[in-house]
Amino acid sequence: MGKEKSFFGVRDIFPLILVVSTAGSAVLDLLAGAGMFALIGLISILMIATITIVWKKWGQRIPALLFYVFLLFISISVYWSNRLDLYKVFFFHDIILHFLSGIIITLIAVNILPKHLENELKMREKIIFLLILSVAAAGFWEIIEFLTDFFFHADVQRNTSREWEIFYSEIQNPGIVDTMNDMINGSVGGIIGCIIFYFEEKRKKKTAQNRK
Repeated sequence: MGKEKSFFGVRDIFPLILVVSTAGSAVLDLLAGAGMFALIGLISILMIATITIVWKKWGQRIPALLFYVFLLFISISVYWSNRLDLYKVFFFHDIILHFLSGIIITLIAVNILPKHLENELKMREKIIFLLILSVAAAGFWEIIEFLTDFFFHADVQRNTSREWEIFYSEIQNPGIVDTMNDMINGSVGGIIGCIIFYFEEKRKKKTAQNRK
């Protein structure tokens, strides 16, 4: 009988580091009476673990580097940004996170697109699909933020605080401004991701032609 392949390998070291560091900090939060931070830490750990398991089983088409960047993004955006209050330390932190989310999601979607669709869809159709996906992902994340505020009485959508945003109006509810800015930033990131995809595909096509 052949030797069974171990489920844990070198590629799991980085996710393990993220889980251990988050778990250690979350335990300290719990001991200090910061139950909300501990809960967010637990959510971050579950997301990292779930994404890692899914990737190992079905997502091997996603490059390892892109996968690690995605995990790091999840860890920072879900837990560490709140734990270290980075949203207030850097006024542009939230803008950058949502902008990067659009790029990362678009590039991941390109790599997990089924082969038969990848071969059948024209470039224009692929870009339209990726743009729709990035906008939908931005909206889905805002739904998660809304539910977090609703059930846990947090202030993820900044309903009670007025902070600097790209588009801002004193007349509007700050929560609405935050939500729309996040969706716009995520969508713009998706557009950038599509541009990267377009030129990468052109490069691959040119390289393939030169080899003939």
